[in-house]
Amino acid sequence: MKQSIGYTVSLNIVIVFIVVIFCFIGGAISYYKAFKVNNAIADSIEKYEGYNDLSKKEIKRQLSSLGYNMSNVTCGSHKVGAFPGSTPTKTLIIGEGGNNGYCVYYNVVKCTKKGYSVDKTINGSKDPICKAEEYNYVIKTYLRFNLPIINQWLKFPVYTKTNNIYACYGNNC
Repeated sequence: MKQSIGYTVSLNIVIVFIVVIFCFIGGAISYYKAFKVNNAIADSIEKYEGYNDLSKKEIKRQLSSLGYNMSNVTCGSHKVGAFPGSTPTKTLIIGEGGNNGYCVYYNVVKCTKKGYSVDKTINGSKDPICKAEEYNYVIKTYLRFNLPIINQWLKFPVYTKTNNIYACYGNNC
């Protein structure tokens, strides 16, 4: 027994398909924008060899020209086990830049051989942190959707890591 599919069912299938495709395209465009912002921040940090006043000024200028949502985010301090896809480290990373809509974390990649350590407090516990011979930065921006109500509730972090920067001080160069 053959039955035809009604016009309403066919129309519902087409509408659902169109909505899913537009959601996928909107997500891809938002991810591209967040990744573009991450790359702009990473390029500025690498250009000025650290997250300093010069790089902050250039980052702010670039983000305002890209149209990135620079609302406040909480960065905090973290003890990192590993950046996704890398070897585990035991370094203290401190987040900065939260009032500009992104977070920049300092990460020690390689310690000096002199064994110099500094006690820093994170979440109430003191851990020795070595003096960096090589370090990098982990940048976190957010994938946001420009819909009036969903924009505030729905945000996904996007991470990028800069290239290693060689620390040069004293006779370490």
